[in-house]
Amino acid sequence: MDYSQQTTAFFTKYLNLDIGAREHISVLFTDIALPKWFRDGLGGVTDTTWKIIDARKLDSQRALLETLWDPQRRYISVHDYTVSTFFGNEQSAVKFAEISTGIDYTSFEFPRYDVEESQVETLLKRYVSGDPNTQLGDVDCFFHFLDDDPAYVIDFHTGPGYEHVLTVRGPEPWMELAGPLCEGNMRFAPGAEIFYHGNAVNGELYCAEGINLLPLRSGQLEKALCQHALQLGRLVMSDPLVLAISLSRITAIDSVKGHSAKLFRQICDEDEAFLHLVEVGIGMNPSAGPLIHNWAATSNEAVPGVHIGVGADPANTSRFQTNVHLDFVCPSTLIQVNKQQFYDGQCFTKPIR
Repeated sequence: MDYSQQTTAFFTKYLNLDIGAREHISVLFTDIALPKWFRDGLGGVTDTTWKIIDARKLDSQRALLETLWDPQRRYISVHDYTVSTFFGNEQSAVKFAEISTGIDYTSFEFPRYDVEESQVETLLKRYVSGDPNTQLGDVDCFFHFLDDDPAYVIDFHTGPGYEHVLTVRGPEPWMELAGPLCEGNMRFAPGAEIFYHGNAVNGELYCAEGINLLPLRSGQLEKALCQHALQLGRLVMSDPLVLAISLSRITAIDSVKGHSAKLFRQICDEDEAFLHLVEVGIGMNPSAGPLIHNWAATSNEAVPGVHIGVGADPANTSRFQTNVHLDFVCPSTLIQVNKQQFYDGQCFTKPIR
């Protein structure tokens, strides 16, 4: 597969913004070596000028963006591809994105520790192999089934006979982080998902396939916790985990053989943040699979199926002390939205577009 061409095709769709006559500049901040095929692919995107900037040599991201930002005549797509360098005190890209005019912001979540060149390449390949337009069609189908109904009901069926059911009820909204960019968007890559951030989650989840591990870029890295989480992700494949959930809190932990349950209880005993659901999500990128188990592959969250997130809350980083976000990922899920089948464990319902 020619990933240079894949990169060009992906970003041509991803950056398909209605910006009128404004100039389009994409600024990519990085502190790692990006593969040549990826850089070459960006050169093939003809409707935007790409500026690739070494963030390690940059004194102020904010100052640079302020020199470029002119929403009347110029549009800026900001792409933060940094692993260790993060302009956390400035939050300039976030502030610009909140203005919602003339700018968008995408943060690529590479592994935050022991990152290797091969991991960077794997994540980028899975990312650019996705189709933003297909994702948009599937997302449209989801919201069509949701039908603006404040009393909506979404059921996630997991387990060998799909006997474990996790239910999310309205009225809290679902958020979309998939498909082509829109002006003012904030995105996190390589994930592509729709997600829920409320408390009306009840039932059971059967997890037998793996996890997604995301240490956030704040505070001291909790390496031992990350290692235990990766160990848990491998363990559930031979010892599936069953979680009972009430009002978005894990109330009981069990597993077939008891080993994975013991390890997850140990994690929760050390920090009860891992008993609290901070999201329920549906991955929207079939190219993100299969799940990776040996390192913190942030593409796992985008694999189709349901995932539940515990621990650090990316939407509210001050909520808990831990900076480790952990998702239990369940691709083999039947998803029903208001009793209409949205995902059958392998494919989404045909888009309505």
